[in-house]
Amino acid sequence: MLGPKLKKLDAEIIANTAPPWAAGLAPTFMDVFRRLGNASIHADDSDVTNQAEIDSALLADLHVAMQELLDVVYERPKRAAERLARLDAGAQKLGK
Repeated sequence: MLGPKLKKLDAEIIANTAPPWAAGLAPTFMDVFRRLGNASIHADDSDVTNQAEIDSALLADLHVAMQELLDVVYERPKRAAERLARLDAGAQKLGK
């Protein structure tokens, strides 16, 4: 489900056709997210002992990283567009 989307994003990054936010990510960022997601969701032959490694510190780091990713993808562009609109409105009031 997520794998094909990450492969597509990776190909877009290589081809320089990815969304602007993707260019700012460390090359391994999405791969680390993919591996963590796979390890937490897909048990190896129903053996869930590896999932015990998902401790509160890892979850806290993942939570912060997810917040940062959402900020980069959605919130930061929104703030920039709103700021530009305010600046443009100010320039128009000045007759420029």
